[in-house]
Amino acid sequence: MSVISLTDCSHAVSLPDGSSLGLLANVSVALEKGQSVSVRGRSGSGKTTLLSILGLLLTPDAGQVHVAGASLDGATDAQRTRARRATIGFVFQSASLVPNLTAYENVELPLLQGGDHSRARRRQAVAAAMDRAQITHRRTSFPRQLSGGEQQRVALARALVRSPAVIIADEPTASLDVATADRVLALLLERCREDGTSIVIATHDPQVAQHAHRRLTLDDGQLHDE
Repeated sequence: MSVISLTDCSHAVSLPDGSSLGLLANVSVALEKGQSVSVRGRSGSGKTTLLSILGLLLTPDAGQVHVAGASLDGATDAQRTRARRATIGFVFQSASLVPNLTAYENVELPLLQGGDHSRARRRQAVAAAMDRAQITHRRTSFPRQLSGGEQQRVALARALVRSPAVIIADEPTASLDVATADRVLALLLERCREDGTSIVIATHDPQVAQHAHRRLTLDDGQLHDE
C-alpha cells in the first residue's frame, strides 16, 4: 500500500486577466514506504503545486488523493490537517525558523500545535529528532547564531519530530554551499534507510536528483520518469 498516492490529479491557477493556467494535468504518482523521489522541472512548471497536493496543503481541482489507502475525497479542512500532522513533515529552501525561539523551541513547535503530547513526551521527541539531524549541540542557540546549514538541520529536526511517514522537501539545498548541501541531503536520505521514511525532493540540481530511488521530471503538467 502506498503512503500517499495521487490519481489523475489536475490543478490550475487563475491569472489576472481572468484566464487560467494549468499546472498539473491528470498526474498520477504513488509514494512507497522508504522510497526517495526527486522531482525536477523548470521554474513555474508546477513543482511546488505538486508538492503542496502531496503534502495535503492544497486540494486538486480534479483527481483523487489517498493517504495510506484512505481517500481524502470530501475531507474537511480539519480532517486534512489531522492527516497532514500525522503523516507529513516539511523542509523548505528557507529554514523559516522563528527568530526569537531557540533551536530546541523551533523543533518543539509542531508538538505544541497538536496539543497531544505531554511535556515529557515532547522532550523525548525533540531530543530524538535533534539527534537524528545532528544538531543537538546547538539546542540553545537562536537562528541568528546558526549557519545556513545548521538552520536547515534544525528545520529537518522540526520535520522529523512527529516521526512522519513522509518528508516533503522543496529545494532544501538550493541556498547552501556544496559541502553543506551534501550533508543535509545525506541526512535526509539516511532517514529513508534507517527509519523507512519516504521523501519527495523538488530540486533543480541533477546532482541532488541522482541520489533518489526514483527520478521524475515535471513538464507541461505531466510527470515523466527520467
